[in-house]
Amino acid sequence: MSTRRVADSQVKIPANPHFLDFPRSDGSAETWPTNTQRIVDSSGEVNFQEVVPLEDGRAMRWRLGVAQAVAKKMELPGMCFRMISSISS
Repeated sequence: MSTRRVADSQVKIPANPHFLDFPRSDGSAETWPTNTQRIVDSSGEVNFQEVVPLEDGRAMRWRLGVAQAVAKKMELPGMCFRMISSISS
């Protein structure tokens, strides 16, 4: 079976980005996924979630995309230069 790695390409932070900070979160470590190990079942199916560091290209792409959407909704100038600085835990 082949593996798709759509988000593995390098993500570059724009020069002089504006960071969006969210001081609060509705998330809790108690509700994080527990299926974080890659296990193939008897049918050959795999269902797991991989924890990735904030510097990983997939996390960077997600943070940049969310920040752009928030900036657009809030009508902030220079939306393509916005990035979420961190995720609260």
